[in-house]
Amino acid sequence: MNAIFSLLLGVVQGLAEFLPISSSGHLALFQSFFGDSLSKLDSVTAFNVLLHLGTLVAVFIVYRLDIMKMIPAFFTMLKKLFGKKPLSEYTYEERMDLMVIIATIPLIFLKLFDILLEKAISFSILDAMEKYITLQPIVVGVILVFNGLLLFYSDKLAARERTFDQFKPRNAFFVGICQMFAVLPGLSRSGSTITGGRLNGLGRPDAVRFSFLLSIPAILGSCVTELPEMFSDNSIGAADWAVFLAATGVACVVGLLSMKLLNYLANKSSFKGFSFYCWAVGALAIVGGIVKLALT
Repeated sequence: MNAIFSLLLGVVQGLAEFLPISSSGHLALFQSFFGDSLSKLDSVTAFNVLLHLGTLVAVFIVYRLDIMKMIPAFFTMLKKLFGKKPLSEYTYEERMDLMVIIATIPLIFLKLFDILLEKAISFSILDAMEKYITLQPIVVGVILVFNGLLLFYSDKLAARERTFDQFKPRNAFFVGICQMFAVLPGLSRSGSTITGGRLNGLGRPDAVRFSFLLSIPAILGSCVTELPEMFSDNSIGAADWAVFLAATGVACVVGLLSMKLLNYLANKSSFKGFSFYCWAVGALAIVGGIVKLALT
């Protein structure tokens, strides 16, 4: 297994999983232009699972205090929910638990629908998307440009800001729909959910916090569904596991730095720099895709 390339992908995963620049889009472009090296790694489920677990650990580290409060609040939230208590009686952590659950529903629906569709007619929307979009740098480039437009627009919504205490279930569901569409390579999950939060009136810091906490069930669910395949793979040697774990550590450390940077920008600056970056990479991907087509 190519150790240098594995560590590089760990850096890409850590940066692009949390910064609103699309990890799937960057990995898709890597696969388009460096296909042979990446395809070998991309076919190893353990590598993908461990990279995502690395970024998940980063979320737990940064938001450990929030998560420690949200765990017991989950049970009191359920009690109030089944007791039909009004949202005004929910604590901040109970409301966060409820909103994360509601925002995760669209993604669960998409996954279940895809599983049922595959069982019924042997067709997977997500697999088809990966097959036909991932290897099309022009399409990924266009989506990255659109992602940049979303981020640019989200910075114009300061006049509508309100606190998380005013965030309602319908607002959380809208953010969940934004997350569902982020399965498209080039459309950032964090960028989509942050923009969704901003469109529903959240201030930038609250939108970022909600997006990161919402990533926990999304990343965890993705890992859990792949665990059976991961443990059934007997082709991975001890040297491969060493490389995988090193790349996981890199993804975790870079993810921590990415989250710190995004939190800093949410409080002190803006996301316009990410917009320009997405436009630049998107434009390069489109030009590179055209050149690639011309040469084939």
